[in-house]
Amino acid sequence: LIYNRSFIAPGHFYRYADPSTSYAGGPWLKAETLDSFIFETEGSLRGLGWKVLYFANINRNLLTRDTTLQPARYESAGKLSMQGVEAELFYEWQRYLTVFANYAFMRGIETWTDEDTASKWIMDDGSIKNFPTHYGNVGIVGRVWDRQITMSAMLACHAAIQSPVSAG
Repeated sequence: LIYNRSFIAPGHFYRYADPSTSYAGGPWLKAETLDSFIFETEGSLRGLGWKVLYFANINRNLLTRDTTLQPARYESAGKLSMQGVEAELFYEWQRYLTVFANYAFMRGIETWTDEDTASKWIMDDGSIKNFPTHYGNVGIVGRVWDRQITMSAMLACHAAIQSPVSAG
């Protein structure tokens, strides 16, 4: 079981108005925080490995653009809780080449907003605005002459995302 806590403060771009854009800044914006709970299990047999994990995240003070105001402005939108699973398979061949594929699925659990910011994070189907519901990667990692020189190529795909996050 793993627990993480992180935060990011809104940058200058989000805090102060810029006359050349169609939105206003918000010097009152709060730092976004994330509390994450992860349970992971993994194993391998003869070069074939796997990992499976469940996660639950609680995001607070999510930054969103409220388009119901004129001009539109950035707001700290409240809390969003989500959960999901990730699975990965990988095969290590001759210590020099690893092929992998992974998949993640995520859903919203609950949401609430501060000061009626009009954000609707979780849509009717359970997906979350501005977050992928399905996400996958495939890749190859190689090592050259046992020197830990790593090359990788990945292909990522995801379901449609509604962005930017706005009212409605």
